[in-house]
Amino acid sequence: MVVSTHVLCEVVYVLEGLNHSRTSICDALTKFASIRGIEFNEPIPSLTALVRYRDLNVDFSDALLYSIATKRKEQLWTFNKRHYQRMGADWQEP
Repeated sequence: MVVSTHVLCEVVYVLEGLNHSRTSICDALTKFASIRGIEFNEPIPSLTALVRYRDLNVDFSDALLYSIATKRKEQLWTFNKRHYQRMGADWQEP
């Protein structure tokens, strides 16, 4: 089963709403990704985003967009300086 990035964002959102910690969400989804037959459609960026989400206190969706753009060597444009400054320099403000 392939888990899309949209579904992954929704799962994180729901777990946050249930007051799970960033660490427990990251750990649970990392373990979930290791189950045979489960794969994320963007595996490396998704797992990287989970770590950034946990360690840098940024929104998961922002971490995922940053990770996907970085992997694809695409330019990321955002007005969200606060979160993207924590992740690195590979973005620009419009």
